[in-house]
Amino acid sequence: MRRLGAQWLALVGSRGGLCAYCGASGPLEADHRIPLSRGGSNDITNILPACVRCNRSKHARTETEFRAARIAAAALAA
Repeated sequence: MRRLGAQWLALVGSRGGLCAYCGASGPLEADHRIPLSRGGSNDITNILPACVRCNRSKHARTETEFRAARIAAAALAA
């Protein structure tokens, strides 16, 4: 996927250079809020910066589904 240059940099900057899911710094990847496989687009409004770990563990879930799964996992671990 093309990262949309200036728009991608502005998006990463608006998130403080951190993963939108866990707040980790480091290499970030473009993650689709709604996966392409589920009808999402490559529009910048459907993209979030994500660390490799979050992006790989999100799979084909939507942003909302992934956040809910993270909260449920944290509650079980507590």
